[in-house]
Amino acid sequence: MSDDNVNAGTGEQLTVEQAYAMLDFYEEMLEKEGYTPAPYPDTDGLVGGTVYRGAKFDCLNHAYWMCEQTRILIRQGRWSKAQRWIGMIQGLVFMGGLCSISQLKTHNRVGPAARRSGSGSTPEGSGFRASRASALGYDDAPESRV
Repeated sequence: MSDDNVNAGTGEQLTVEQAYAMLDFYEEMLEKEGYTPAPYPDTDGLVGGTVYRGAKFDCLNHAYWMCEQTRILIRQGRWSKAQRWIGMIQGLVFMGGLCSISQLKTHNRVGPAARRSGSGSTPEGSGFRASRASALGYDDAPESRV
């Protein structure tokens, strides 16, 4: 099933290139944080545990898994669902403490590529917290898979 909601040119829509750049960024960030792609073990169950016991870990592994699944949705032309999944991924990385709402808004507006503009620096709002980005070696932008 094809989706006709791909960027109509008003500047408000997420482009396919931007979506892939966001997915690249979230995958790299989650990998560097030590997460592995894995679907949530019980899709009918509620998230259990606490931030300190399992829930955060399982949810961020699930976010990482969702990145590749979202790429499949884009390739299938299921654009509306892909955008919803990107929103879910963003919600999980926000709740996991990896990105602020302001940073995610910047990703939606200009994409995580905004951090490419500086030479070795992380501009405000273009990724996760600058000190954490620097500590994890996020001085270079990930290669795009577009």
